[in-house]
Amino acid sequence: MKKLKFVCDSCQAKYSKWQGQCHLCKEWNSIVEIQNSFQSTDSELKVTPLKGIQEKQISELRFSEPSMEKIFNGGLPVNSLSMLFGEPGVGKSSFTSFVINSLKVRTLYVSGEESREQVASRLRKHEVSDEDTYLTVETEVSLLKGILQKIRPKVCIIDSFQTLKLEGESTRSRQVEIINQLSNIANELDIAFWVIGHVNKQGTLAGLKFIEHMVDAVFSLERKTGVTRVLKSSKNRFGSTHINIEYKLNE
Repeated sequence: MKKLKFVCDSCQAKYSKWQGQCHLCKEWNSIVEIQNSFQSTDSELKVTPLKGIQEKQISELRFSEPSMEKIFNGGLPVNSLSMLFGEPGVGKSSFTSFVINSLKVRTLYVSGEESREQVASRLRKHEVSDEDTYLTVETEVSLLKGILQKIRPKVCIIDSFQTLKLEGESTRSRQVEIINQLSNIANELDIAFWVIGHVNKQGTLAGLKFIEHMVDAVFSLERKTGVTRVLKSSKNRFGSTHINIEYKLNE
């Protein structure tokens, strides 16, 4: 086996001899000899100069509601994972209808707590599009991925996170692995996830606390007066956490 003595300074591709152009990234004169004092381990060769990293263009889904544009500092990025939680009966599921109507893109609604008929009745009550919205009660992540690959929605709403399960498991468990799989699906299929979560007695998201650090945005829906709700963000990679919006529940 030939010893790798050269590396591309741009993409870190390895070569046994010097050549003018890197076959991988097509850069010219980017291949340099590995110095003897430098131990060419795999971990070290994964280091990339900042100049060799191209910035990824992030696609966004535009909201028709100015308040939602404001909270996200523009549109909703695809490949994103947002969590929404609040006390029982506050209107989390109804708020997702507001999100669907504001985005107006193909959406898959995953219901782990209500039947298709119950969800359909609520969505129609809120005048959600019959043509661009799909429903499923499948909560096993691997099977859900297959549905997403077939339908190719731009948005997927999961109601609720605590009902998701992994293959072969009958109870909610391994929440970290579930979040990792949803993040991978979002990146692979260009989907923006909105995941609804339950709260504990302290009024915070039920489950493992550090789950909140693994997602892009965390929102809480709180009662104000009557049918008025306030959407607050405790984490938001795309905008400020100091912006709250009021929303009137359409009962």
